[in-house]
Amino acid sequence: MLRRAKRLAETFASLFKRHLALKYIWVEWVLPFEILNIIFAIAGWYFFAKVFGRESPFLKPYGGSFIAYLILGMGIYPFFNTVLNQPYSLINICYSSSFVAGGVRMGWADYLQLAGIPIPIYMASEMLITLFQHIITLGVYLFAGIFIFGMQMPGHPNYLAAFLAVFLGMFAVLGIGLISASMIWIAGAWHGEEPIQWAVSMLAGLISGVYFPPEVLPKPLLALSQFLPQTYALRMARLSILKGYSISQLSSDFLILLLFCVILLPLGIVILHYSLKLAKKRGSLMSF
Repeated sequence: MLRRAKRLAETFASLFKRHLALKYIWVEWVLPFEILNIIFAIAGWYFFAKVFGRESPFLKPYGGSFIAYLILGMGIYPFFNTVLNQPYSLINICYSSSFVAGGVRMGWADYLQLAGIPIPIYMASEMLITLFQHIITLGVYLFAGIFIFGMQMPGHPNYLAAFLAVFLGMFAVLGIGLISASMIWIAGAWHGEEPIQWAVSMLAGLISGVYFPPEVLPKPLLALSQFLPQTYALRMARLSILKGYSISQLSSDFLILLLFCVILLPLGIVILHYSLKLAKKRGSLMSF
């Protein structure tokens, strides 16, 4: 058991290093353009708020600054979007794409099997390197917000509580992502758009509090936002950073996020394994 765990850890580390080397070009060439895109995007919202904004009672719980509220939302939300969307896209690539090597056509999943790389390890390394990019992007958002647009930070921001909020939120949303990936076989969603992923992604971008507090929404949409883990994770992260709240002060959001994790992640794993068994009955798939 320990030998197998060590081999899996070494495989994961090797894949991550390979992805990191490949992503160097992103840092060298794409990131400078990404930084400018972020700065100009923030500037658009900043000047919009200057012209049309007023002191909003909905922002007071978060310190009253719209630009601080917005920057944290835009910087943190991609973490949730990655774990929501990538399980479906990666599994779809593994089982629907193919390439020719030495005159032999094989699927990507076949290649991974021949290389001795378990598909969950491959998926984890792909998602982790994307999350690593988001960490860099979040740093750019915060740097631009503080040093260019005058974003005010409290005296004692609680970064530990913010990290815990993002961490729990990611695991809760990952459960939804795994359920979405299982629809490849359960619902035949091979064609690049999957209903669960599409609906959650669309709703979360509007009602979970990425760009504005959910409290401004009509009551039906506000009630619907309470069923999304992103809502609680974003609120908990903002209050811990902008107001310095402790985990005990955020206990309600913390416990709800924990409940989402306990329910959604195991449920996603079980449904995904069921969908793979279903696929094996219909054809021939390797062990996941």
